[in-house]
Amino acid sequence: MYMARLAFNSTGSMTLTLRKRVAATETELASHTVEGTYTAGTYYRIRFQASGPTLRAKAWPASNPEPDRWQVETTDTSITTSTYIGLRSISASANTNVNPEIRYDQLDVVNPQTYTVTRSVNGVVKSHASGVPVALAYPSVIAL
Repeated sequence: MYMARLAFNSTGSMTLTLRKRVAATETELASHTVEGTYTAGTYYRIRFQASGPTLRAKAWPASNPEPDRWQVETTDTSITTSTYIGLRSISASANTNVNPEIRYDQLDVVNPQTYTVTRSVNGVVKSHASGVPVALAYPSVIAL
């Protein structure tokens, strides 16, 4: 699992890190101390990008415009393809922040994986044009 993590430290500072987790072992790949200090009630945005072996992230107060540059960037040549993408939030046991709120918005998979579809019923195969949507939950009814 590759991730961008924004840590709200007990000193009021924030640390943005790029990390990977393999076989229950988490490794920090790169880090950046976010400018300023956080205050309760302030919302922050994070943008994380994985493109090939390159990982990038940036974090900023939601009330400010998005920074032009990535704040932390690294490459990891051991990255492999995955069939999963997701979001995760945790509160460390030593964290003393009270009632933090986490919200997710605008998750965008820009370059999703593709696959080949062969539609068939009882061995009868019907062609399927490229680019036409497929809804596996609502299979097509085909006259035989």
